[in-house]
Amino acid sequence: MLTTIKFLSNSPLLLSPLLTLVLISLFAPTSRALALVESDLSTSYKIFDFSWNDASDSFEETSVAYPSLIFYENNHYVFNNDSAENLFLTETFGSSYTGSEIFENNTSGPNRYLIFSPESNSTNSRNFFYYNPQNSSNFGSIQVLPYASTGLIQDNTTSQGAKFSYSLEVDSINQLVLVGAPGENSFVGKVVVYDRSDDLNLSELLEITPPAQFEESNMQFGSAISPYDDLLAISAPNNDSFSGAIYMYERQLDESYEFLQKIVDESGSSGDIFGYKIKLSDSWLIASSPQTVSNGNGKLSIYNIESNNSISFHSYLTAADASVNDEFGYDTSLDENLLVVGAPGVDSATNGDDSGAAYVYEWNASGNQWSQIQKLTPESLSVDDQFGYSVSISNNFIFVGCLKGDGNGVDSGSLYVFKHNGTEWVEISVLSPPTSLSDQLFSTDIDSRGNSVFISSPGSGTHGQVFAFGIDQNDSDWKLISTIDYNQSSVLVGSTTMAPIATGDGMIVVGSPEEGSPSEACGGFQTFFNPSWTSNLAFPSTIPLFAPNLQSSFSLNEDGPTFTFDFNASHKFDENFTWSITSDFGNVGNATISSSSGLLSFSTSPNLFGDQNLTIQAATENSSATHDIIISVTAVNDTPGFLYDSSSVYSLPAGMENELMNFNFDLEDVDGDEIAISLKSGSTLPAGLSLEPAGLASSGHKITGTPTSLLNPGDNFEEYTFTLICSDPDGTEAEQDFSILIYEENSPPQFDYNGSTPSIVSLELLEDFSSTDWYEATQSLSFSDPDGDGFTLSVKDYPLDGNLTVINSVPNSDSKILYIPEPDENGERSFTVTITDDNIYPKQSEITFNLTIESVNDTPRILSTSPPSEAYEGVSYSHQFDLYEPDENDSITVQLRGLPSWLKSADDNLSISGTPSWADYNEGAATVVFLSLEDQQGNTIERSYSINVIPNNYPPVISQSTTHFVISEDQTPTAWSALELSAFNPDQNETNSTLIWSIDQEPDAQSGTIMIESYDSSAMVHFQPEGNYSGMAYFSVKVSEYPDSNASDIVYISVEVESIEDTPIFESYPQSLDAIEGYSWQYEIFAVDGDTEQTLVISSDNSLPPWLTLISISEG
Repeated sequence: MLTTIKFLSNSPLLLSPLLTLVLISLFAPTSRALALVESDLSTSYKIFDFSWNDASDSFEETSVAYPSLIFYENNHYVFNNDSAENLFLTETFGSSYTGSEIFENNTSGPNRYLIFSPESNSTNSRNFFYYNPQNSSNFGSIQVLPYASTGLIQDNTTSQGAKFSYSLEVDSINQLVLVGAPGENSFVGKVVVYDRSDDLNLSELLEITPPAQFEESNMQFGSAISPYDDLLAISAPNNDSFSGAIYMYERQLDESYEFLQKIVDESGSSGDIFGYKIKLSDSWLIASSPQTVSNGNGKLSIYNIESNNSISFHSYLTAADASVNDEFGYDTSLDENLLVVGAPGVDSATNGDDSGAAYVYEWNASGNQWSQIQKLTPESLSVDDQFGYSVSISNNFIFVGCLKGDGNGVDSGSLYVFKHNGTEWVEISVLSPPTSLSDQLFSTDIDSRGNSVFISSPGSGTHGQVFAFGIDQNDSDWKLISTIDYNQSSVLVGSTTMAPIATGDGMIVVGSPEEGSPSEACGGFQTFFNPSWTSNLAFPSTIPLFAPNLQSSFSLNEDGPTFTFDFNASHKFDENFTWSITSDFGNVGNATISSSSGLLSFSTSPNLFGDQNLTIQAATENSSATHDIIISVTAVNDTPGFLYDSSSVYSLPAGMENELMNFNFDLEDVDGDEIAISLKSGSTLPAGLSLEPAGLASSGHKITGTPTSLLNPGDNFEEYTFTLICSDPDGTEAEQDFSILIYEENSPPQFDYNGSTPSIVSLELLEDFSSTDWYEATQSLSFSDPDGDGFTLSVKDYPLDGNLTVINSVPNSDSKILYIPEPDENGERSFTVTITDDNIYPKQSEITFNLTIESVNDTPRILSTSPPSEAYEGVSYSHQFDLYEPDENDSITVQLRGLPSWLKSADDNLSISGTPSWADYNEGAATVVFLSLEDQQGNTIERSYSINVIPNNYPPVISQSTTHFVISEDQTPTAWSALELSAFNPDQNETNSTLIWSIDQEPDAQSGTIMIESYDSSAMVHFQPEGNYSGMAYFSVKVSEYPDSNASDIVYISVEVESIEDTPIFESYPQSLDAIEGYSWQYEIFAVDGDTEQTLVISSDNSLPPWLTLISISEG
């Protein structure tokens, strides 16, 4: 299919007529080759399914023979050649090509390809030829261009001094090119929007001017532009006496832009030139204020982009070491959470004034702030280098322009490349212009995409140039891949310092704002195209190529040495192959391949032949190729053989006289031939033995027969040695030496019982017989061997129950057989015992014992375990007695005695149950219960069981027992000494109880009184006898545990009060009474004696006056 793209000559935005393209489809009909359209700019390679047509010797899918092709530098062009004829590329027709731009030149199919990767970096076109070496008249041309370009694009309405293209942006999302003209209309300014969706044609869509209410002269609207999705930011840094402003727009469905809001720096001032550079993303608007007019430090204003496209202020950024005239914010670059800010006016004590710096910031989401993480100042800087004049971020690289750096000439300019090493940003390379001229202004503006960086250099060439660099071998190795001349401008080198650039996938826009035609500084721009200028620099997915005419079949001999073959493959972009065998069909050998080198090793399997099919794979990270091979292993005749060690004599199993023997030989013929065995001449077989079969056979080869006699017997055997031969139909044969021992005939050992050798012995025994009973019943049983061989007893068949044991002893004649029945079992039992001699050909005999075990009467039994020995207060207690009567048709009478009141029996005394209470606790004394059993024959058995009631709470225990004291009457001379009582709580884990002491029984009132002092676990007891009382006093003290009133203990105390002699005492008191003569006078005298058993007499000391008489009224 022939496709022609035409560009109308009356359009000022057309591609150069030199680059009018004729496109010829070289592969699938849905793809287009050579047409440099918008879709071509997304990838840097093309693939052609190429085939010479047998009829016309042309491309198979074209209607034109040998079409002329147009390619571009630094792209990759793949020709998949599916025809048998070769495809050859060269610069000079008919001569060989010796360059490195063509991979697999002179390739032929099927399934092979050629890759043409032009990379001369020439600014001129180059010519190549492709042709068929088998028919040199079949050829075509290839033109290699450095790029396609437009002419100088100007705005027809732009006036003098408009500086059209002062700012440029490529909006890849909306397929637009935006061009700023800040000098238009007395420096009011405007932005022109171009549509680039019609392949590479640019058509003007609209112009954007500042809103009428904000318009003012010298505001320079359009000095900086930044689009993102449907938002557009346009700055006017000279607005309001150089204070600056940003105007926000939103793209509408009809492709127009609607004004949203004007943004000013609320904390700014005149001379800040707010909006000098702006960057817009999905989340942020970054606006710089380098403050070059006001001689300030410079700052950045950060704004949030909300979901409804509204803008809100977030924060300011300044350098941590800011100083006057740093020009911080002269250029900025934003990449997701990373921000780089250039400050070309930074002074350094080391590098000098205006050496410059760049600052790196990172977004800290948790802290909701941008944080300065590094300041970039290379050591190679010097005075006035202006490092930081331009900055860009792409693909983990930071690029910083150094406008006056000594790159490849004095003040030629240079570009520094930084990469993050996991800890910090480090300098990895410095790029310079390719020519050694001074003042080239290399890095006036920069832009980066993927692993490429584009550098504006308005002082290079004739009208200025842009240089494209890309990574070569590694991150620190960058090479020049394109040199772009914007030669459509009339501005010459040395007359301008401005050449702004903007990039999109596959395109570069270069501005010439000082273009002087048709009017001074009206401005203009050019657009250049090359698919290799992409952020997604990809390589075509091609398979590894095996070496041409690679061998596919190999022949080996059976059982030959290991075979090796070194496979090789090539790939344009990846030589790190992984080799493997992806399929392996056949079993004639073992194939392996080195995963790194491709060296194949094949070892044939022993004695196998045939074909083995292998698929060899060479794989890169993204592709793989396979090569099928067949390895044919040719059969060779193999010698048959015995499967024994041929270097030694093989010992056959021993034989015995008059015993039939058979031994099958292990033979092998790997060819599958039949085999014959024969006795070697001079060899002799033992008498009675022969070889079978006679002649060739596929199996069944053996030595067989019954040895009849020994030639020279010694030690009961004779050893024979002979040689056998095995052979195949081809006469190939092998020998094997054998030996065999033939033993004298062996007689079996025997059981002797009561003078005979029976095979069955019948015995009658009583139930529960003992080992003594058994040995007595079998005392006439003995063992012997007629040949005097040793022997061993073993059990062949065990009885139904009981314990059968064979006891092998030395000498063997002392061996024994012992059977003990299960208790209480009777009836018929049978078992068989074998006696085997220890001859090399052992023989054996058997004897079967048939037992009749007669029943006897047995005592009944208790099968259950003892009842629990402890019963707990308030907890149900039960036990079931399990009884057993061994004798059938017998019964048991059960009696229980000694059951406590809380325990009841049931089920004819077979179960007991009950729940003890506190009252059943007997201070640790157990209750004994007796169980008696009696059967009908009078056999009895009795058992006793102790059951101890365990209370929930043990009562406290007074340490002292019943105590007796002796004191004196009136406590003189022997007085009562305070008695200290102590108690302990057996419940050691009890924590919530208290011991309380009290008087359990008071003493008789006439004998005295007691008092108790309580101290929880102890108490003091005080006894006060009654005055003049003598005799015995009794009382008791109780300790109780609160709150359990049942828990208590009592100690009993007796006191003997001894009598002491008391002095009588007058109880009446003398009085002063007058006696009157003639009148009677009387005075009563009273006295007491504490010793009540004595008589008290009152007498006078004879000093009474004669008229007084002492009369005794009473005694007592």
